[in-house]
Amino acid sequence: MAYQGVTLKNTVPANDLTFILADGIKEEHVGLAVVQDSTASNTVKLAGDGDLIFGRLENVEDRKVEGIKVGAVKIIGGMAFKKSEAAVAVGDKVVGAGNGLVKKGADSTSDLAVWEVNGDEVIVVKTH
Repeated sequence: MAYQGVTLKNTVPANDLTFILADGIKEEHVGLAVVQDSTASNTVKLAGDGDLIFGRLENVEDRKVEGIKVGAVKIIGGMAFKKSEAAVAVGDKVVGAGNGLVKKGADSTSDLAVWEVNGDEVIVVKTH
């Protein structure tokens, strides 16, 4: 939701980098929070409960010839995430809530600050 015509959703600068997607990530997961999957190089997986979020999955590409799925991940700029049922407010910092959703972080280790709340979606900006 834009406030008086101003929104931080999809603002620039934005960096989308291509990563290999962990097994199970599908087109329906576009827009969800992802984290580094340390079991393989250059791979991301859906954010789990309490995970520090790396970025937002922007697309999924099935490279059948190469035998992999890849996706662009937005890592800088205004990002929209679906939130869990838990309350999240402007000014909160968010972490993974499981299944790629986000929730209010229990501590200040997250670098994603909430700038807008719109129903089941929050707009966040990396603080550094």
